[in-house]
Amino acid sequence: MTAGVQRSVFRRVRSRAYQLCKCKREERKWLRNKFRNWADGAPSADEHSIRTRVGETLMGWCRYKIDLSRGLMIVKESCLNFDSNRELTTFPDFILVEGDLILQHSSITHLPDGLTVEGDLDLSWSKVQSTPRGLVVGGSLLMRGCRKLKRVNEFKAGLDVRLTSCKNLVELPETGLSVVGDLCLRGCTSLKRLPNGINVGLNMSMEGCAAAVALCQGWLHIGGNLDLTGCVELHNLGDGLIVGGDLEMRGCRSLKRLPETIIVGYSADFSNSGIEVLCDNLKEVAGNLYLSQCTSLTELMNGLKVENSLNLSGCTALTALPQQLKAGDLDISGCSGLRELPGDLEIRDILVMEHCSGIREIPRQFLENGFSPSNLYNGIYIGGSGVVAECVELIQQEFSHIRLTCIPAFRFHETEAFTSLDEAIEFWTKNQFEETAPNPATPEIDSKPAMDMSYIPREYTHEVLQFLSMLRSSKEFQLLETRCALAKRVVEVFQVLDTETDIREDIILRMVDSVDACSDKPIWALNQMRLVMEIARARGDREALRNLALGVMRLGVVHEHARRKITRSSSVDDVCVYLRFEIELREALSLPVSACDMIYPNFIKVKKKELYLAQQEANDLTDDDVDTFLATWPEWNRQLRHEFALQLRWDDLDLSQSTLLSGNETDLYGDPCNDPVVFSDDPTNSVWSLADLIKHWVPTGLDFLNQPRSLEAFKETISRCE
Repeated sequence: MTAGVQRSVFRRVRSRAYQLCKCKREERKWLRNKFRNWADGAPSADEHSIRTRVGETLMGWCRYKIDLSRGLMIVKESCLNFDSNRELTTFPDFILVEGDLILQHSSITHLPDGLTVEGDLDLSWSKVQSTPRGLVVGGSLLMRGCRKLKRVNEFKAGLDVRLTSCKNLVELPETGLSVVGDLCLRGCTSLKRLPNGINVGLNMSMEGCAAAVALCQGWLHIGGNLDLTGCVELHNLGDGLIVGGDLEMRGCRSLKRLPETIIVGYSADFSNSGIEVLCDNLKEVAGNLYLSQCTSLTELMNGLKVENSLNLSGCTALTALPQQLKAGDLDISGCSGLRELPGDLEIRDILVMEHCSGIREIPRQFLENGFSPSNLYNGIYIGGSGVVAECVELIQQEFSHIRLTCIPAFRFHETEAFTSLDEAIEFWTKNQFEETAPNPATPEIDSKPAMDMSYIPREYTHEVLQFLSMLRSSKEFQLLETRCALAKRVVEVFQVLDTETDIREDIILRMVDSVDACSDKPIWALNQMRLVMEIARARGDREALRNLALGVMRLGVVHEHARRKITRSSSVDDVCVYLRFEIELREALSLPVSACDMIYPNFIKVKKKELYLAQQEANDLTDDDVDTFLATWPEWNRQLRHEFALQLRWDDLDLSQSTLLSGNETDLYGDPCNDPVVFSDDPTNSVWSLADLIKHWVPTGLDFLNQPRSLEAFKETISRCE
């Protein structure tokens, strides 16, 4: 055997156990000599010992703990040429790697043609400019982040091909591609088109390929999912596209039409794309069909059938739904061009029609036959739509099995919201005095608010702005005769916030909690704020607080009847029920609430008898009932503590027999304590300032150890110290 043949044979790396990694200079020199001797014909008897020695040495010095039984690994800054200390930039010809070949971060620019790697070939973040011709990879070809890679030549791979973020890649094999596993071209921003003829066994991703203008003109067969999200210049999908799973094309604004021959096995997502019409091949979709925010979509084919969800939200150019439309769920929220629903519409589960202001009625034919009779969770979401009250009442009376619900407010249009608290307060201040406004949503503001909003926590600012914005969708704001009164209530709330520091948190939290449902919930929140403010105003006035207690008790009775109504009904909106009871009985019972109208008073059918029974029970409350309530009402107990504190004098307290002062006692501010007191049952025997203690105990009922102390317990255990 000649020396040349020996070199060729021994360069076939069989051990799967070599990693050339950074090690000490002496170890590198030893390893280089051993490797050269082995390549030049080291005796077979020494082969095993050399392999073992190499493995043991490199395991002690490599930067990563890697299983050396996997193959040849060359790592950045540790890639040595076999004959020098220079960094490895070339690779020997005719190399066969029976395991994995990992060249991550290496400076190698070219690999030999005909390279065969029976495991994985990982060239990620290397300086390779093109792949070798005739490359054969038994496992996966991984070339993530190869910024200098411009061309991929013909190759064969046994598993996945991942060319993620190869930003200068412009050319793929002209003869086509056949990938057994996944093909990932995500982030290849210079790639403009694909070669003719591509077959991918599993999934293919071209997400973020912003320069891509067309797919291949030949066949493109994807066994799994195809992701073209963010291909903003893509306008041609070719004529041979077949996707076995999902097709995702979100944000493809240049795409206007789909090829008539397209085949999608499950779901398709064209959200926020430029698509104008669908092709007949998508007439039946086995999964979901998403067309949300497709503002150029003008029509859908008759007989469209979507097994799961059909999302058309924000399709403002769509003027009519197709005849014989069938879907699992249908979302047409924000389709302002729609004027009616087809009578032969069939929905299995949910219909969402929020902000469809042009739709006034829901066809009886659809209500009778449109929902699947076997489904117990049928529902229609109508928040912000133009559906009239008579239609709502019809559904509640004759089709009670259909849930009628207002959509949650997280879909509130942010573009309509106030951008700052100053802007919001200016708006509501102005509307206190104007019965009419040319454009109430965007009036001209000349005045400046007189209130400081800095006390509102930054983390709550967004929700407070949303609360103030949603109030403009309320019935009371839409009606000119109630708009000014509503604005005055809003401004009053913020005036109280500006002056009453002890109820700020309660009021702000009610604002924050009111933005997760329909536009009636902020009005209901204003009712709750009214009660908080009435209680705050009555504090310190025994007679006013007792009179308010009767209103609080009556409100509790009304809420109990509303709760019973909710319990008896199935799938109702709690807010609408509570608010309806409060509005109907506000004047008759002098309830401490302020709301006078709501968007959907007939959203849930409340019978006159139900209201009468609540009113009768509230009117039957006696003075004895009030006295019983006062005994347990926290606000009344606070009043009793307040009255006791006004009469309490330090000199009148009994002298403590167990506590001796050191003379260094201070109050909470560090000043000398002139009114020291102690509780006889305090195990810590702590000394406090009476003034500090009263200031904390009156509003909370707690001592400084956060232990509750009733008025009687306070009187019995408090004593002064000298």
